[in-house]
Amino acid sequence: MAYTDLGIMLVEDNIGDARLIREYLSETEYKGAKLLHFTSLKEALASPLERGVPHSILLDLNLPDTDGIETVRVVRRTFRDSAIVVLTGRNDDALALQALQEGAQSYLVKNGLDPHHLGRVLREANERHDFMMRLREADRAMVMRERRFRALIEHSSDLTLLLDASGNISYISPEAARILTDASKGTLPPDIMTAMHPESRTTIRQSMEQMVAPYEQPRSITVRGPDRDGQAVWMEGTLTDLLGDPAVNAIVVNLHDISKRHHAELELQRTNARLEERVALRTAELSRAQDELRAALQAEREVNDLKSRFVSMASHEFRTPLSTIMSSVDLIARHNAEPEVPRITVHVVRIRNKVRELTAILNEFLSLEKLEKGHEHCTVQDVDIVTLCAELVEDMSTLAKPGQEIQFENTVASCTIKTDPNMLTSVLRNLLSNALKYSPDGSPVRFVLLRTADGVRLKVVDRGIGIPVEEQPHLFDRFFRASNAITIQGTGLGLHIVARYLDLMQGRISFQSAPGSGTSFIVELPDMLEHEP
Repeated sequence: MAYTDLGIMLVEDNIGDARLIREYLSETEYKGAKLLHFTSLKEALASPLERGVPHSILLDLNLPDTDGIETVRVVRRTFRDSAIVVLTGRNDDALALQALQEGAQSYLVKNGLDPHHLGRVLREANERHDFMMRLREADRAMVMRERRFRALIEHSSDLTLLLDASGNISYISPEAARILTDASKGTLPPDIMTAMHPESRTTIRQSMEQMVAPYEQPRSITVRGPDRDGQAVWMEGTLTDLLGDPAVNAIVVNLHDISKRHHAELELQRTNARLEERVALRTAELSRAQDELRAALQAEREVNDLKSRFVSMASHEFRTPLSTIMSSVDLIARHNAEPEVPRITVHVVRIRNKVRELTAILNEFLSLEKLEKGHEHCTVQDVDIVTLCAELVEDMSTLAKPGQEIQFENTVASCTIKTDPNMLTSVLRNLLSNALKYSPDGSPVRFVLLRTADGVRLKVVDRGIGIPVEEQPHLFDRFFRASNAITIQGTGLGLHIVARYLDLMQGRISFQSAPGSGTSFIVELPDMLEHEP
């Protein structure tokens, strides 16, 4: 094996010995090594050496400018990274031991030196030197790690303590010392129990007793430290059993201050408790409000039932005397003496018309009551629309004002569809009645019947007062009266009932109107072929 990268310094003032050593080296594995020869210590120390050279030094103890062990000391201080092999002419064990103590790796006696012996000694010296260098590097690395660890611990905001098996503190970090120092005495706590608040000592004791195996996973812990400035100090962290680790041989406690978070959590709990109380109170209030609302709804339902019964009773009770009045009026008209007929006839007609108006009002209230209760149902049958409209025009003509006329326009000779005749009669009677009521004297009312693909279309057109534009969206609302119709008698129920009846008959209604220009209502009514009565 050739050590071509190895440098060897030979410090020998005897030229013959130097030549002999060079020859011996040429016969060893070091024959390719770089050899530098100096005859004095001063030359060796002053010589500019390239990096890495020398790696080994063959040093004669007796030189012109130095003698003895001091030579080893000087060379050791100058070439700390080189392996030193001492050369001497004396076989002196005491001197050899002293040289080794001063840093030499080996000791050679020149007498009896041979190539094999020289190569072996150099090899062993270099191996011992390399081992010492590695050991020194390991020590240096360990020191650096220890320094870094200490720097991290001492500048950390966490609290670090090392404990023995009994809980006594063997090391405490500066931050832990600041937090755990007894403020009244100014002394550090001797053990972990003394360091913590009394209410946390049981927790610590149980955690330490439960750590039965070394190197187990760190055990989480939350403890209360000594109070500071009247405020509780809370900490959380871990306990780790490293008693079985020779490098540590301690229980490691690492904690960090969570006082702010702990106080915030307590405040949050108190806030949640207050909120829960408020929610419970609010829930109770809502429950009472619901009970009151149910009671009010029940009372309103009873009032509505009472009102419905009253309307039904009053309507039926009114009908009997109205029928009697109408019958009596007919008898008066029939039996009056001839000279008095013209004057009496006027009053008879007036009474008859008012009775009809009152009867229509009662019928509207009864119809509304039935619709609200869902008692109105569509009874479908074959209806001759032409005949129904003609009879209705004849009947409604008695309500016409002076000069008014219902102009019935029919484009078909006959037209029969399936629908409810009573509902249809009520719808058309209401529309024709309104047209006559809201139109001035001498104004005609057009009544148009058209056949469509699926039924009929009916139009009622007047030249009356019309409906204000801003009020038109409410026209079919219950009890709605337009602002320009306040002085004209009416309940505001007619068009609402018309719309409800048309819904039941699967029809629809639309209109066009302008104030002062009249109104046109259009009814689309289908042939209810699929409807079963």
